[in-house]
Amino acid sequence: MEEEVYNCFVFLDKNQFIKKAGIKAHSIDGDDKEKFDFLENNVEKDVKNCYIFDLSLPEPYESAIRNGHHCIHIFEEYFQKSNVTNDNPLVVTTPVDMATGKLYD
Repeated sequence: MEEEVYNCFVFLDKNQFIKKAGIKAHSIDGDDKEKFDFLENNVEKDVKNCYIFDLSLPEPYESAIRNGHHCIHIFEEYFQKSNVTNDNPLVVTTPVDMATGKLYD
């Protein structure tokens, strides 16, 4: 079944605070594993052309992981503004070093 899936990015400063976030949507068909694999295979490409927005209040990365699965709460406003109807969208979240653009594992 075709659905919108999302590569999400959290941009970390040198103190491991999330100051910016990015998101790239894809509409693809397949089962959840195929969609997840597609997102993982496109992380490096998507980080270069994702929609990036500032967080109104920087958040410690470790806290964000504990407080929300995949830091998904950071993207709630984007989902609301974009009229995303799926309450539990399939996402891959990748942390990125703000200074270098390097992806964390």
